[in-house]
Amino acid sequence: MAGEVREIWYVYMIRTERGELYTGIAKSICRRMRQHTEKKQGAKFTRSRRIVAVASLWSCEEKGQALSLEYALKHLTKKQKERLVACPRLLSTLLPAMEKEDYIHHPMADLSLFLGQITLCDLP
Repeated sequence: MAGEVREIWYVYMIRTERGELYTGIAKSICRRMRQHTEKKQGAKFTRSRRIVAVASLWSCEEKGQALSLEYALKHLTKKQKERLVACPRLLSTLLPAMEKEDYIHHPMADLSLFLGQITLCDLP
């Protein structure tokens, strides 16, 4: 439809100072990263761990797609997640069911983009 605003959902993997990976989804990635770095609003997992980086970030247009990818990522082993962070093109290899979905990987996602340290917040 003309003039229709697309809804964007983000699926992210963030790295803690202990090297752990946390996977989640957000409609507003800036708001969610700020929540994760503030002790009272982040997920239970991130409240006790300092977030040091956005390890990987994907976007899609439907909440169902985002939830499916998040679920699939959470069920990968740590080794598989690390392989995916190192080479995002492995998404369709590690998760063949996700191959037909339209996910956009954002390789330059830096935590400082989402915490207001840099003015750019919205990714293409």
